[in-house]
Amino acid sequence: MIKFANKNLERQFNRDGFVVLDILNKQEVETLQGLYFESKSQHLVEQEVTHSSTDTKNPEFVRYIDKNIEKLIRPRLNSCFTEYDYMLSTFIVKEPGNKNVTGFHQDPTLIDREDKQSANIWIALQDTDINNGCLQFIKGSHKLGKMLVVTPNFPTIFRKFQDNLQYFIQDVPLKAGQGVLFDNKTIHSANPNHSNLERIATVSALKSASCDWVYYYMDQETQVIEKYSIDYEAYLKYPKGERPTSPILEKFEFHFEQLSFQNFVLRLLKSHPVYAIKGLMKWLFKIQ
Repeated sequence: MIKFANKNLERQFNRDGFVVLDILNKQEVETLQGLYFESKSQHLVEQEVTHSSTDTKNPEFVRYIDKNIEKLIRPRLNSCFTEYDYMLSTFIVKEPGNKNVTGFHQDPTLIDREDKQSANIWIALQDTDINNGCLQFIKGSHKLGKMLVVTPNFPTIFRKFQDNLQYFIQDVPLKAGQGVLFDNKTIHSANPNHSNLERIATVSALKSASCDWVYYYMDQETQVIEKYSIDYEAYLKYPKGERPTSPILEKFEFHFEQLSFQNFVLRLLKSHPVYAIKGLMKWLFKIQ
């Protein structure tokens, strides 16, 4: 597991699937804001409403951004965690727009052991709230069952009741410099950015120590999972949504469990009874 200096925060992370941490000070936030705006034209090469440094498909640019973010955040991460591994940091930007919704999803599994954790830490570079698209999470959703998150597409554990997730989601607003660490299996989303400015953040890939970085790709015709070894250089050059070019370790089949809405609620009740009941009541009365 990822080991925290503060064991109360570690327990909260393991229980909820996410936790808010104080990471950067005002000067560090301003430094990273400046780095983004200096490179803004390169980031917009894809012209997507939500985009990241990796969307540029320019490994040397991604390396440049990563190294400049890393030198500021690594000392902070080292004070938060006693055991963890770091891979890469990028900017992730949500442009203004009422249709710019980030739907319910989980992030790819990047480790080779079920008893370990892969996670992202998402650090806000300005205050984020429901107006400009703060992140939203479902507490305890990383523990719904045996899950493997693969690319480019797979049957999610919540596919049969996705429309009902809106009643269980929790907004997580952040102040500039705060970060939310979340297990990659935790179901999350984000509202549109209704402001007139970009919502700018950094996101970094982390994992437990004592396990390997890997990447899982599912062949869409055979439904067979391909497991690839991944390292920093391979991650820099990974073609988003495509089959990795790094060494393949194995191929296997995986049963993607798909819960009923009833079983989803029952499983949430075990770890978060009050939270699950509140969500269920919102669903019953259709309260947003």
